[in-house]
Amino acid sequence: MNKKFIKNVRAVIQRGVIIYVAHVPARELVPMCQVDHYDSGGVQRKINDSHVIHIAEAMSDKNTIWLDPVFGSLVGNWKFKEDMLVGDSDAMISLDDGQHRWKALGSGLLDDEEIAELQFEIKVTQGLDRDARLRIFRAQAERRRIDRRLDLAQRHELDEWPSSTHKHAYDVILALNTDPTSPIKGRVQLLDTPRRGYHRCGGRDVMLPSSGLHSSLVIVFGRKSPLHSLDQRIQKRVIMDMIRISSQVWSSAWDSDKHILTTARGINALLRLCISGSAFRSVVGIDFLPEKIEEAFRYARRFRWAASNWQNRPTKVVSDSLNQCIESGLSRAMRNASRPHTP
Repeated sequence: MNKKFIKNVRAVIQRGVIIYVAHVPARELVPMCQVDHYDSGGVQRKINDSHVIHIAEAMSDKNTIWLDPVFGSLVGNWKFKEDMLVGDSDAMISLDDGQHRWKALGSGLLDDEEIAELQFEIKVTQGLDRDARLRIFRAQAERRRIDRRLDLAQRHELDEWPSSTHKHAYDVILALNTDPTSPIKGRVQLLDTPRRGYHRCGGRDVMLPSSGLHSSLVIVFGRKSPLHSLDQRIQKRVIMDMIRISSQVWSSAWDSDKHILTTARGINALLRLCISGSAFRSVVGIDFLPEKIEEAFRYARRFRWAASNWQNRPTKVVSDSLNQCIESGLSRAMRNASRPHTP
């Protein structure tokens, strides 16, 4: 009968519950763990395969240090003797937190040498009922995630990005925030703050969160975008031109705190014209030259940016409406051009 052993175990009591704490090499941890999902009597969520891949990639990175413990419950016949947990052949650890790390270790995506370098702190309980385990599991929701703006800033410092498009999008944001010719110079919120500032009108943002801009630019530079095939220097120029020209064509809306043009909603609506603005793209063509961008915007110079029109409206709705305004202006221009001129 093959017994299981966990050595150098400390017993810690928290609110009357004994928690066993130890550090276990990854290769020893994998065969003694199992995952019991919520719909089969356990507490765990479903496995996310893409997250498993991301975890495995992180485990392969020599710069990654794992500090978060693995949580679980002892299942079967386990005995605590001095500084050791001893279990029989059927004894297991049912994972309450750490299933994606466990799955990544057994996925075949890591070689033996990579697994041998890893060990994890484990914290396990024994004899808790399911309700108590569920409460422990749900306590994860109380953890505060890293603010997305801070996450982007840290990724930039470490130069760790999911793709070159994500990296390029952030580089453009930094340029928008520092370039002397940028109308939004110094107005991009790059880091998390305890509280964001607001205009008097409609509770609108004074600053432009880098997170929203980054999401828009990743889409604008993505594979389904007409900008995707252009050189990154040209992509950057197009974005700079769009914001600069918008501040000129709609100067009264740009200078007013009663319009949304200078808010996150307005700027993101402009940027998304590159994807969903069929009328806009019909004017600017494939090169997105500055004079063509200005022409497209001037077709929509009557567009109403008033905050009262767009309060709580999605960015896509604003972008679609702006595109329709460009389409109407273009149609008017074509009708006027087709009318015969009287001498």
